[in-house]
Amino acid sequence: MPSLGQVKKGYLRGVKGIVIEPLKADGTKEDTPKRYGIKTPQEIGIEAVIVEGETSELRGGDVVLTQVTDPDIITGATLTMIDARYDAEATEMIAGGDVIEEVVGEDTEIVGWSMPLIADQAERVPFLAEVYVQSFNASGGKEGYVMYTFYFCTGYAPKVDHKDKEWSSPEFTIKCTENGGLAKPTYDKKFVDALPVELK
Repeated sequence: MPSLGQVKKGYLRGVKGIVIEPLKADGTKEDTPKRYGIKTPQEIGIEAVIVEGETSELRGGDVVLTQVTDPDIITGATLTMIDARYDAEATEMIAGGDVIEEVVGEDTEIVGWSMPLIADQAERVPFLAEVYVQSFNASGGKEGYVMYTFYFCTGYAPKVDHKDKEWSSPEFTIKCTENGGLAKPTYDKKFVDALPVELK
């Protein structure tokens, strides 16, 4: 039987930020979507999730009569953001749960985030994610950006390490797959001239 879990690791370096956009449960876009920009570190980990193929043989004594090989298939990708700037609203969109608000004078301010209940974690809101990476020309000069679009993503409660004399920041894990509602692959990439307004 094919097994899940083999991954090929890589990194997107020179990352300028990520923009997320909530989707409907079937993967189609909202009528008036809210796009949200997240300032990220210079590096995002990306792992291709692979279903391993299987090889079978038909033998006649010591002779292999025929051999059939099923190829490995990439079924999705996992993004890992380490040392991202903590943002309660972004965390709510990626991992679910609720922001914690506090009334200050006449205004309401977001002061934190509460992770989702166990019963709510089975119904994560999917989202589309755009990752923007600095592009360079042959002489090393900056020349626009590469935009990676991951079309159907779900996130999880972030891992956070607290250490003495070190800034505490979350580690987000995002699972990405094909989007059947939009008939899109796990991701694609294209060159763009400028960053979107959400990252400026």
